[in-house]
Amino acid sequence: MSECDDSQHWYLIRVQRGKEAWAQKELEAVTTDVYLPVLVARKPGAKPIPLFPRWIFVRMTAEQRITIGYTPGVRRVGFVGHELQEVPDTVVRSLKYLEAARGGGKERTVSRGALDQELEQVFDQCLPSSERLVVLFRTVESETSKQRP
Repeated sequence: MSECDDSQHWYLIRVQRGKEAWAQKELEAVTTDVYLPVLVARKPGAKPIPLFPRWIFVRMTAEQRITIGYTPGVRRVGFVGHELQEVPDTVVRSLKYLEAARGGGKERTVSRGALDQELEQVFDQCLPSSERLVVLFRTVESETSKQRP
């Protein structure tokens, strides 16, 4: 399915601790758009670590949530309270841009806007993962409220 399919939206999926890469492969067998942002370690030879431990972005239809929910490694499909919480495309696009721009730990030289500046904080290697999640959830909430009529 493509990015232009209006019936699909990005959601955050909670997965097993330390099993993000495995859960990503399992999810890719069910749906085509799965995104696990990583933080590239600055030490030579160190493996990249998940930017948001235990969380993966999945683009799916609301109807796919049951199938996704039963995928090995998945703990919870992105609900906030009792509602399925969409992640705006702008957030995922910005994270992908920032991650690619930092490829190999390089600093980005050109800012694309306020959203990029807000999300750039999560790439700070000194920021604990719990604080990166706070920035992510705050940004998702802010971008979602901007898109509401």
